[in-house]
Amino acid sequence: MLSYPNGLCALPPTWHAWSDAPRLDRPARLLACTDWNHSRVVLWGVDDPAGAARYLARGDGGGGIDAGGFRRPSDIVRFELGGGGGGGVADHFLAVADYYSNQVHFFAAGSNRGEVAPCGCLRQARRGRPLDRPSGVAVLRPPECTSSGVFLLVAEAGAMCVSVFRVARRDGGEPVCTHVASLCDELLGTGRHRPELGLWSWLSVACSRAGDIWVTDADNGCVYLV
Repeated sequence: MLSYPNGLCALPPTWHAWSDAPRLDRPARLLACTDWNHSRVVLWGVDDPAGAARYLARGDGGGGIDAGGFRRPSDIVRFELGGGGGGGVADHFLAVADYYSNQVHFFAAGSNRGEVAPCGCLRQARRGRPLDRPSGVAVLRPPECTSSGVFLLVAEAGAMCVSVFRVARRDGGEPVCTHVASLCDELLGTGRHRPELGLWSWLSVACSRAGDIWVTDADNGCVYLV
């Protein structure tokens, strides 16, 4: 049973042997969900919701397959990077915001039988500052998916800002992040403020296809348009 599921994304259709009796006659549709209270990320098949769930595990030895080693994962997003060129690494990736570990973990959603494998993590924002309670992630995509990368937006509840990173591939392999900017409340014309109810400030972030950025502020009960 899920407990406070707070992030959800769909994985690309893939020829995947999901059960002990694989059915390879059609692509499997998979969902990934962050399960906050259980500190895990759950994967299951849309076409077999009653089937056995599977779990993502961090790639740094931070836990077993069931718990995954997460510390309250808060959101998840899927994105695509070009430049694979047959290098063995999939074009589809997942980014998982892990609230209390102050990291964003990356996973490659491979086309080889639906495998999802860890492929690095993001720990720092600008000038070496650690991420501060990342609570939401979103991807701003350029008009075409190319090897130049995409923009990953990380809402930091502790820092009360949204950090923007360009994500590209290293030699067609794992994602590499470069900090671009940090959007804070001064840029929104609201003035500096402090949350009254703790660190749950900007909880989530989303992007439109036109490039607009929407940020929810849980403590102040409003949504900002950047």
